[in-house]
Amino acid sequence: MESLLLISAQKSVLKQMKAHLVRGGFQVTALEIAEMDRLEGSKERFRLGILDASSEGRLSLLVDQLRTSPGAKELPLLVILNEGHLKELSVVAGLEDFLIAPAD
Repeated sequence: MESLLLISAQKSVLKQMKAHLVRGGFQVTALEIAEMDRLEGSKERFRLGILDASSEGRLSLLVDQLRTSPGAKELPLLVILNEGHLKELSVVAGLEDFLIAPAD
């Protein structure tokens, strides 16, 4: 079964978001940004990636790192970021959509 890939630097955000998505009927694989290297050898395929970059200032690097994973090369990607990081969107390729934090 395909699942959603949820990535954040904040454990509390991961826990909260995963709980909401699971209650909504989704299967969720949640990783901290520091654990993204676990995707490199993974054969798991995801339906959608949600990257919480609201506490990060390196959006382009995170997206590039995510795209090196076989299961995430062509993954539709939704990014959550702070308003101050909007300017970074112009240099990041491969995003389907974004939300500005805080978002409910």
